[in-house]
Amino acid sequence: MQFTPPFPKLHDLKQEYIRSNITYQRGRQLLDMEMCTITSQDKDSYQFAVEDRFEDYNVSVDLKDHTLSHTCNCASLLRCCHHAAAALLLLDEKFQEESEKTVSEQGEPYTREEMIKRVLREREERADQETFRMVPADNIFGIHQIITSAHRRYEITIRDFVHKNGYCSCPDYQTNKLATCKHLIFALRDLRRQFPVGKLTDTQPYPFVEIYCDPLNDYHITYFYKGNLNLQVASLLEKYFQGDRYILPERYPQFLNFLREAGEIKKILVRPEVTHRIDKHFEQQQFARLAESITPDFGKIKTTLFDYQKEGVRFSLFKPGTIIADEMGLGKTIQAITVALLKRDIFGFRRTLVICPASLKEQWKKEIARFTGEQAVVIDGPRDERTRLYRESEHYFLIANYEAVMRDVTALMQHPPDMIILDEAQRIKNYETKTSYAVKAIPKKHCLVITGTPLENRLIDLYSIMNFIDPEILAPLWEFSMNHCYFDKSKKNKITGYYHLQQLKERLAPWVIRREKKEVLDQLPDVQEMNVPITLHPAQQEIHAGMARSLAPIITKKHKTIYDMQRIQQILTSMRMVCDSTFLIDKESNYSPKLEELEEILLEKLDIQQPGKKVIIFSE
Repeated sequence: MQFTPPFPKLHDLKQEYIRSNITYQRGRQLLDMEMCTITSQDKDSYQFAVEDRFEDYNVSVDLKDHTLSHTCNCASLLRCCHHAAAALLLLDEKFQEESEKTVSEQGEPYTREEMIKRVLREREERADQETFRMVPADNIFGIHQIITSAHRRYEITIRDFVHKNGYCSCPDYQTNKLATCKHLIFALRDLRRQFPVGKLTDTQPYPFVEIYCDPLNDYHITYFYKGNLNLQVASLLEKYFQGDRYILPERYPQFLNFLREAGEIKKILVRPEVTHRIDKHFEQQQFARLAESITPDFGKIKTTLFDYQKEGVRFSLFKPGTIIADEMGLGKTIQAITVALLKRDIFGFRRTLVICPASLKEQWKKEIARFTGEQAVVIDGPRDERTRLYRESEHYFLIANYEAVMRDVTALMQHPPDMIILDEAQRIKNYETKTSYAVKAIPKKHCLVITGTPLENRLIDLYSIMNFIDPEILAPLWEFSMNHCYFDKSKKNKITGYYHLQQLKERLAPWVIRREKKEVLDQLPDVQEMNVPITLHPAQQEIHAGMARSLAPIITKKHKTIYDMQRIQQILTSMRMVCDSTFLIDKESNYSPKLEELEEILLEKLDIQQPGKKVIIFSE
């Protein structure tokens, strides 16, 4: 439905209907404090409930025939009271959202040429803006080094100065399918600035036969050389490449012999990505064989798993990385603990690191003890103590929150876990946050992500999480966006919608499993109780502590009066209230992590906006 409001601009709303700046500010404050809500809507008529300090009021707004009229039962003498102002401002926001929704439907995808042009331009800009230093090789085609401002070193080789492509050992080059990166772009410019490139390319030979993964052909194994090959190398390439330019996976077993023979020829350079690709291929085959030959022993868990939970465990057990995205309340934690425990027996793992929000650390510790009988270690304390725990702890389960991991990434790189479990993985959904970089930088053999949020609703978040599991699955980001995202026609960086979601779901099926309650309802008990711990906002903590201090002298009195008992009851009630929201105490601020978590549960984890979903909320 597209709305056509009678006041298309906020300026007109203020000038023609609210008029008084004081009334506008008071109405805006009510709206910002979330004290105004739409209670009902009937065609062009809207009803609002507005909370005020001493009483609640009802506001009606009619938009019949594009003529606005409003009433409020506060009996104000003003043409527009601040309750009505809050209602009109809320209605204006609703219209703006509907307008943006209509615009989003007009989005369009990039063509491949447009997207490649865009991402190349972005890398050129970064090459201009960032600080690099190059250590050139003796040969213009040799292995140059690029040193970044963060003191990272990458190897660079320029194959073609005309078409501006080559090799870089940086992570971006390994997945971007462009045959260039910001480091290569910088190196090309720097070499042209320092040396007579045209003359050197004519006189200097290409120094080695390069075996590499071609980014312009899905990273299939290929080779490159300029000039005439000697007989030994030419014979070896002909023997294994058989006149083709690429080695496909079905020929990897024979290609192992090529790597052995090439290791004896100094002229041949095999890039590390080649052996990594082959290792990964054979590892996948090994996992498949193990899955067929090993039956998981669920007797190690001190509870009986539901059938769908066993299915989730089997789904993840023989894969290096997966996502269990079951709906909230289906027991993702016990599935993750079981997977980690069984991987220890099957693969000989010695440590699993659980990364979760700070508020969930103790809950994870209790769940591990409850279901396994093992004591998990919560990473806490000063930096030296945390580092000592990473280095010396012999416990299988370590538990750390995201903020600690961000600070401890160096220690974790020195003492990496075998397996990482990510709880509430939306913490790394933003692809470029420090937390995301830190978590993805930790070396690991296997990983498991658990989240209750439907991932298909936010594809860029999904991309970031899949990048943690395996950077090669959906990469590169530009191609993923091109295949699944609509972009705003006027703002090319703004995603307005998604398409080909069923294709994406099928593509991710080997790594993502999600069950909703309705699918496994016959396996579930009638009632499930879940406690979700919430950390108080500092403002709540301050008020709560102040109340506790005022309560202490009354509690310690040996003889208490009736008034003392009333005061104790009042203070305890206020302490409970401030845990809900500071607004219940001061009527001004509104710090309420509990409501924020409830919104996350309802809109993200339970996804109640979907048709057919209903929720009953009981609030004391």
